[in-house]
Amino acid sequence: MSDTSILTLTNVESRIAGALKLAGISIEVKKGELVSILGANGAGKTSLLGIIAGLYKPSAGTVRLEGMSITGLPPYRIARKGIGFAPQNHPIFNSLSVAETLELGRPNTQIDVESLFPNIAAKRHMRAASLSGGERQMLSMAIALQNDPKICIFDEPSSGLAPKIVSQVFEAIKRMVEAGITVLMVEQNARAALRFADRAYVMEHGKIIASGLAGDLANDDQIRRAYLGM
Repeated sequence: MSDTSILTLTNVESRIAGALKLAGISIEVKKGELVSILGANGAGKTSLLGIIAGLYKPSAGTVRLEGMSITGLPPYRIARKGIGFAPQNHPIFNSLSVAETLELGRPNTQIDVESLFPNIAAKRHMRAASLSGGERQMLSMAIALQNDPKICIFDEPSSGLAPKIVSQVFEAIKRMVEAGITVLMVEQNARAALRFADRAYVMEHGKIIASGLAGDLANDDQIRRAYLGM
């Protein structure tokens, strides 16, 4: 981990039909970090990632990648700038094999993507349509790693997965970070997210209500009651 900021959001706001959905969101992700954004359904987490990825334009505020503004750029330009994005329910080309899907982008030079996801590597010659839900999620994450992104953004990577597969997904994310890949992750599984993350932000009703080191948040009584069931 370094002190170099890869991604910085400053006072980001979003309004839909005049209603304020995100208010004053400021987030920083440093090179080599794994940062989690936690919160219940409807907290605004996915909307925030959509702004970073260029799916939505903010009403106010700035999004910067390595100090350069990417605010409001279209998704293809943001991807070219160096953001790999794996949304929930990522569309997969069902007619292509796993190997063909991964060949659509340039191979990642920092890490062997297939070694991260042995489940899909073992099925590289099978059609993507044959993959299970967990395997499709892993393929989505592998796609986000193509083209050597400066940061990978994952939206609910463990959503709907069996506990065994959840562990495999988080172990893969851990290996990414160990290889020097920066990760920003939205996750409802607060217990797992705080176990693996360096830092975390907690969102509620479109605002950041808490932030800090993951270990500190995991030991915060209010966070434990609200998100860890303790």
